[in-house]
Amino acid sequence: MKKTIISVICIVLLLANTTVFAGSFPEDFLWSDEALVFFGEIVSFNADNSVTVLPTQNIKGDIEIGVEQTYARGALTLGGFTPRAGNLYLMGYYDENNPLVLFNVSSTDTATLQILNSSGGGMEERMQEYLNNGDFERAEIERLARLGRTYESPPTTNTPVPQNSRIIFILYIAITIGIFGILTLLIFLIIKKRK
Repeated sequence: MKKTIISVICIVLLLANTTVFAGSFPEDFLWSDEALVFFGEIVSFNADNSVTVLPTQNIKGDIEIGVEQTYARGALTLGGFTPRAGNLYLMGYYDENNPLVLFNVSSTDTATLQILNSSGGGMEERMQEYLNNGDFERAEIERLARLGRTYESPPTTNTPVPQNSRIIFILYIAITIGIFGILTLLIFLIIKKRK
């Protein structure tokens, strides 16, 4: 009798664990009231394997836009791409037992975006379909209704400039300053020579 009770308790504890398996990420994000789906910029990858992000646009869940968030379990990229600090991604988060999931996307318009990289398992295609069809928006409306809140258009911040654009801008400024410096030096030399 004692062994049976211990076995039942162990089985219940194993079934109560809510760890998400990779193949069900799109559905878990869609159906769970606790899940977060948002666009965000990678701020940093930390030495302890955590990742810090800056949410820029909410799709589903309670996420603070414009406030840096750190996820202790790191980030999992679906589709085999390498995320870079400063770039914008679609992000999904289930709970503290799971990593932040990153999708590389073509835009932040959920109706028309495309998920650019594919792992071949169909998760990216299902996630894109749910976003394009408005399933996440409907799920958020229903979630908020259960909480007695009303749905408002997702708040956004200015979309961060992609890292490549920042480099081009910095080069442009450096070249402009260099040209200005050379012209100033030439004018100074011409004025000094005439004296």
